[in-house]
Amino acid sequence: MKRLQMTFKNADSDRKSVSIANMKEDISAENVKEASKEIIETGVFTVKDKPFTKLSKAEVIETTKTILVEEQN
Repeated sequence: MKRLQMTFKNADSDRKSVSIANMKEDISAENVKEASKEIIETGVFTVKDKPFTKLSKAEVIETTKTILVEEQN
């Protein structure tokens, strides 16, 4: 499973991460920059009651799940 994790800062440089599961496979850095601008402009998200002011980092995180034991019916 892949997810996009964007880390934002507020005016005091406090950080907060937002994760988006089931992201598009063909997402680009430009797509992320555009989306982050919209997130910042809306002011919906905050860090310590202060709105995001800039995107600090964006990364794609890929995880693998392996079931070792599962109940059988």
